[in-house]
Amino acid sequence: MGLLDFLKGGKKVEKAKQETSKHFQAFLKQGRIELESKSFEKAVEYFDKAIVEGEKTPGSPVEKACVYKARALDGLGKYNEAEKLYDKAFELKPDDPWIWHMRGLSYMDQGLNEKAMSYYDHAFELNPKFEDPLLVKAQLCGKLGREDKQIECYQAILQANPNNTEAKQKIQKMLEDTKMHKNRQWLGGITKGIKLREGKLEEEK
Repeated sequence: MGLLDFLKGGKKVEKAKQETSKHFQAFLKQGRIELESKSFEKAVEYFDKAIVEGEKTPGSPVEKACVYKARALDGLGKYNEAEKLYDKAFELKPDDPWIWHMRGLSYMDQGLNEKAMSYYDHAFELNPKFEDPLLVKAQLCGKLGREDKQIECYQAILQANPNNTEAKQKIQKMLEDTKMHKNRQWLGGITKGIKLREGKLEEEK
């Protein structure tokens, strides 16, 4: 076998890897489309194909396919099966903030809010420029009536990125709502006081 034959063989192998990678990307993309459409069973099928293709090609982000498949299983309520895939993704990339964020979403779906928030916090610690975890945590705190924690989330985002307009707007709206609520209470107190005085005057007559 000559040098030219060796180089040709190398090119064939490289081409095969590229084709496999294209298959992986195609399956991953279609799976995401099905996931966003809430066609969870179809999504699982495509992510299964993506995982198989990805494992054939070194360097493919198999952990993404695992996490997306886990989210599809979450949608089907198969949380035990999903858990195994999250664990596999963590084994492949333990310090990926996106995986921690997605795991947090899964816990939130299950109503495990405290656990979900701890995962959001860790995701943000791993990458303070990745703001989605704290934005979701802030929304969750709002639903739970924990406005103080909600403001803390927005403040942490602004500390890491002072130009984040969404966090600024959310804090501003919360402050305005609090001010409006206090004004209503104050006006309500005045109105109540006036009515009580008017009632007494009527009794005296």
